[in-house]
Amino acid sequence: MPTALNDGTYKDSAQGYDREINIELEIADGKISDVSILDNQETDAVIERAFPIIKERIVEANSPDVDCISAATFSTYAVKEAVLEAMKEAGFEGEIELTRSTGYEEDRELVEAEDKETDLLIIGGGPSGLASAIDAKIEGVENVTIIEKLDILSGNGKFDMNFFDLANSKAMKDAGNEVTKEEYR
Repeated sequence: MPTALNDGTYKDSAQGYDREINIELEIADGKISDVSILDNQETDAVIERAFPIIKERIVEANSPDVDCISAATFSTYAVKEAVLEAMKEAGFEGEIELTRSTGYEEDRELVEAEDKETDLLIIGGGPSGLASAIDAKIEGVENVTIIEKLDILSGNGKFDMNFFDLANSKAMKDAGNEVTKEEYR
């Protein structure tokens, strides 16, 4: 990293998930002081959740060489690319090899699970996996097990506010729509 970048406002863009993301980079006192999105076509729920996190990481590190955000890898990688290009306009001459890593892989401690018997094993706790588990229970399968690699169920379904995947979620409670365990089965 350079000790100082040229102060000013710089604009650049990079390919997001579907289209370009346009950013504005603010340099003050030779360091990244702010990153703003000027225009994007990303899914609102994705970019609204991910951008504040990637922005904070970039400003804190004074570099786009930070981890991407899980479930928003393409969008946050594009922000990092655009920031790097804007930094070059601000006088950065070094080398940074950006990655799509979320850091999640490196932080996980793998543990061996205990043996378990199940009638149905579902790999993946996204919308399809959860729907399959619900359907299996409705059809009378007694022992259903879901294996999910992340620490949260719902996959990309968490971005769909109309998807009924978790009983008594915050969105359901806010809407005054709570169900009992027996009703959910």
